[in-house]
Amino acid sequence: MKKIILLLFVILSAASCRIFKMDPFEPTHYTKRYVKNNTGIPLIVATRDFGSAQSLVPGDSTSVFTFNPPQKWGTPTFYTHYEWQDENGNGEKQYLSISSADGELLKKWIYGGENMQDERFFKEESWRFYTQKAPGYDRSGEEEFLWVFDILLEDIATGVDAEP
Repeated sequence: MKKIILLLFVILSAASCRIFKMDPFEPTHYTKRYVKNNTGIPLIVATRDFGSAQSLVPGDSTSVFTFNPPQKWGTPTFYTHYEWQDENGNGEKQYLSISSADGELLKKWIYGGENMQDERFFKEESWRFYTQKAPGYDRSGEEEFLWVFDILLEDIATGVDAEP
C-alpha cells in the first residue's frame, strides 16, 4: 500500500511540474526582501500573504518576501519583486502594513498605483542590496539577492496610503 501511495505521489508531482512548466531541478536565484525596525519602538509587520503578523522589536529585521525565479529569466532586479505582486483571487493588492505594538495601523504601503512613485519604500535607492553565491554555486550557479529596507519614524508618520 505504501508503495502505491509513493508511486501516485511521484506521478502527481511529475504531472504538476509538466502542467505548470516547472522543472524541480532547474537552477534558480534566491531573492529576499527584509524590513528592519529603526524606529526605536516595537512594531508589528504584516503582508497580504503572511500567515500571521510578526512582531519586530527595535533593531530587528524580518523577511517579508521570498521569490526564487528560474535562472533562465535572467538576474533578478529590484523591480522583479513588484512585477510579481499582483492581486489575489479576491482582488486584494499586495501590501506591507506597519502597526504599533497595541495594533494601531501606522502605515500601509500598497503595491501598485500612484503611491509607488512618491514613497521611499518603493525606491531602489532606499534599500540596501547584498548578493552572494548560494551554497553549491559551483554546481548550480545559484545566487542570493537580498534587499533590506530600514523603517524609520518618518516612514510610519506619513500614515496609510489611499487604495489605488
